[in-house]
Amino acid sequence: MKKSLLIAITIALLSISVFGANQLINNISERSMDESVLREQDEKYVYFVDALNPANDEKAYIDRLISSGYDVNAVIDIYEFWLDTSEDIEIIEKVYAYLPEDKETKYWIDDAFIDLSNKGETLYLFSDLTYEQGKAYIDSGISLTDMSIADVMSRKGIKNLEEIIESRMENASWYEIADEIYDFSSEQGYDEHNRDVYNSIDDGFEIINSIKKARLTGDSVLSCLSDAIEERAASESVEERDIPVDDEQLQF
Repeated sequence: MKKSLLIAITIALLSISVFGANQLINNISERSMDESVLREQDEKYVYFVDALNPANDEKAYIDRLISSGYDVNAVIDIYEFWLDTSEDIEIIEKVYAYLPEDKETKYWIDDAFIDLSNKGETLYLFSDLTYEQGKAYIDSGISLTDMSIADVMSRKGIKNLEEIIESRMENASWYEIADEIYDFSSEQGYDEHNRDVYNSIDDGFEIINSIKKARLTGDSVLSCLSDAIEERAASESVEERDIPVDDEQLQF
């Protein structure tokens, strides 16, 4: 029964030898005797393969960690965070050393990267805002969502968290900030005439999600971003058509 719950993992491990796949499954089964935990690990690994679409060398690295006893959920969570950074993949093992006993602890991966950065063990700077800084930004009109977007973009190591927020306070668009970090303008097929459309994006997560989609599909980020803009426009058009009309507005 336990191994049947891990069939999806077996299928997902096609790039590994049959022996290697079976060994990985056996290791996970031996460590987790609870059926619900096995199902959760199964789903997490399938998410890793299908949704995060790791490169072959990245997948082999994560598989090796899992085979050696690393917690499936934790190591994949770290990997997903790492995708937003410019760090070497081996940083995952250093971050894993911070795994808390309480698996429900939030933001431990962020805190681990920050602590490693403070110790000089990362290639780039990772930082957080103090309560006072956060409150001051909110008082200045910066939302918590803005701070979350800035946090994700800062992980790339090009502009730090404070610099990104300050740019927003100076009315820079999310696209302008992201272009400095990810260099969209150098992509093949970039059209300067579309810049005004990109600059009109209010939700920075639309850009972040387009970056993730491009990584999964192999399409250019700008292509994914254009698709997202078109989908949003279509959705807004439908919403406008569905707005209920007050009976009084129909009286002549």
